[in-house]
Amino acid sequence: MGAAMGKRAGPFQSAVLSRVDSLPAPSGQESQATFAAGCFWGVQLAFQRLPGVLSTKVGYTAGKKEAPSYEEVCSGKTGHTEAVQMTFDPAQISFRDLCRVFFEIHDATQLNRQGNDRGTQYRSGIYTHSDGQQAEALEEKARHEQAIVKRVVTEVQRAGKFWEAEKYHQAYLVKGGQTGTKGSDKPIRCYG
Repeated sequence: MGAAMGKRAGPFQSAVLSRVDSLPAPSGQESQATFAAGCFWGVQLAFQRLPGVLSTKVGYTAGKKEAPSYEEVCSGKTGHTEAVQMTFDPAQISFRDLCRVFFEIHDATQLNRQGNDRGTQYRSGIYTHSDGQQAEALEEKARHEQAIVKRVVTEVQRAGKFWEAEKYHQAYLVKGGQTGTKGSDKPIRCYG
């Protein structure tokens, strides 16, 4: 449970954060990644701080209803999960590194919850945008499961439609005064 859960960054996340001053020049290439790890506010901030992540947005994915609202997703009737979709520069940070940070910032053994947040919208998921991402996500899930010696419940599936969340959810914790500065390892405090 790293910074997204109110604690200091985990060891791998700290190593990635420390790269902020030694990144290669931007490659001009961009890739997408989509992760779900509980309430999307803290997850967004944890990823936004990573060097090489160019932009993030929060929204809903892996559900049945077109253009769901936050209230509909929270009802549990749409099947969506709260997720963060990001654009990243693969020359500066790899998808594998993003997966490793993902497993540090939440408890991937909790089914349909993170901490006190409960419901299918808080499930753990990696939603892949290519065959290469799919293979790496499955490898990292297995690696994490072996490392913690517990069953990991993270779903790994191809990314479907991503519905951007309401404007007030975007960069919510930054708007509340927390830093989104690249390389920051300050604890992330979630509140609603």
